Amino acid sequence: MTRKYAYINQKLYIGQALKRLGISGCTRLPRLTLVYHRPGAPIGYLLLKVFIDALEARLGDHVELVEVNDAELIDSEKILVLLPCRGGHWHHLLNRVKVGKIARLPPTVIAMVFARSARARGVEKMALCYLKARRFREEQDEDIRAIVATLKHFGIEAKTLALDSMEPPKKETAVMQLEGYAVAPLAIFPGKLTETCHSILKGVRLGPLLVEGFDILLEWAYRVAREQHARPYGHYVWMI
Repeated sequence: MTRKYAYINQKLYIGQALKRLGISGCTRLPRLTLVYHRPGAPIGYLLLKVFIDALEARLGDHVELVEVNDAELIDSEKILVLLPCRGGHWHHLLNRVKVGKIARLPPTVIAMVFARSARARGVEKMALCYLKARRFREEQDEDIRAIVATLKHFGIEAKTLALDSMEPPKKETAVMQLEGYAVAPLAIFPGKLTETCHSILKGVRLGPLLVEGFDILLEWAYRVAREQHARPYGHYVWMI
């Protein structure tokens, strides 16, 4: 047997072995996967499509799209997660990532979005409104504190309002505590959380993150996608 045919047989043997293990020897992993939580309003899907189209145009590459509740097993070189905080959905996702580096939206970027919107509207105080996590609440609380601390660094005084459900709190308990504050829903897309937060206080209303900070989130996603190495927490944030 010539060296040429020995090499071909070796390649075939390796390929067959990989196939038996459920691994393709020639299929390239998706370079980038973006994970999101299902929007609560139709406009959210339109925003997501525009966001993905813009990201693909900048990268010159395809971006896989996965809804976090539908994530079974994700193979990708890099995974970007459009979740504002850690919690049950975050851990659900971590258990389903097979390979690749995973990055979530960092508190610094979230604070940057809301601080810019607040300053543009002449607001120096805001109420950050969010839905309490059912699991891993300590991690969610840590992320919320990081957002508030960064907002303070940007000159914005922020208080938080944690909702047990999407139903609006009683007016006498919410408005008295938050009077004079603009309301910022800690959500990626428009939906019920945004509507509930906006019903709490009359005044300056800030939209969800993809509405207020489309360009900032796009820049974050682009830079993380182009990064070759992990960066420290608080920058573009590789979490694992």
